[in-house]
Amino acid sequence: MRATVLTNLAELTAFARPADYLQLHALIRRHGHTRVAALQDGLDPLLGRDSAVPGLTGLVWRIGDERHTWGRLTRSHTDPTTAADVAEVCYSHMFWLLLTGITRAGRIPPPRDPTEFARLIRHGTVRTWRATLAPLAEHPWSPYGERLAELADDAGLPVVGQSLRECRTVYQLRRQDEEKIAVSREVCRLVALSGVRQSEFAAYVGTSSSRMSTYASGKVTPSAALLLRMRRAARLLESRRAT
Repeated sequence: MRATVLTNLAELTAFARPADYLQLHALIRRHGHTRVAALQDGLDPLLGRDSAVPGLTGLVWRIGDERHTWGRLTRSHTDPTTAADVAEVCYSHMFWLLLTGITRAGRIPPPRDPTEFARLIRHGTVRTWRATLAPLAEHPWSPYGERLAELADDAGLPVVGQSLRECRTVYQLRRQDEEKIAVSREVCRLVALSGVRQSEFAAYVGTSSSRMSTYASGKVTPSAALLLRMRRAARLLESRRAT
């Protein structure tokens, strides 16, 4: 799998043949965005050129223009519906590729005006793009992401602006998933701290046993008020056990 993914990356950045897009699409469908992006992220260090990351930078340029991908595929007689699916999946993969390793990307000063933003896009690399996106990934609800998108619009790069807005949405969804997991773990911790069965704990906080199960599993997120009530109940029950 690793050899196939890295060979596809090299061929896609060097030749961008319709078959290369189709193979990337097949790899993503089979193994998922996360695994494919993680393997692609290892190509440039493997070749001893991690500082420039030309392979990843070239790949982002290739798959970041959905309309261009669709056009190349349809001109090679790919069915338009199939071409649209391949172009959309490859375009979505761009976000996963940029997200991979973003926590270790560091920070650079954000672009101050449209001219500086255009220079960053046209002459930057995956490394600088990740460093620019890192604050957005960390706080996707802050005004920073929309500010970047507005700079793209003002720089005459509407496709980049659209991509940034979609990127912000992707990061918000990922953060929401992480928050749900964190809340469910906190609910389980509080039940364990109370020292009573989950059904008993549910009664103490005024909810049903089945509803408490959905909170503990992460299927449903309790309100802030209910979470505070759980914390008070867990401390009270813990103190009763201690005495």
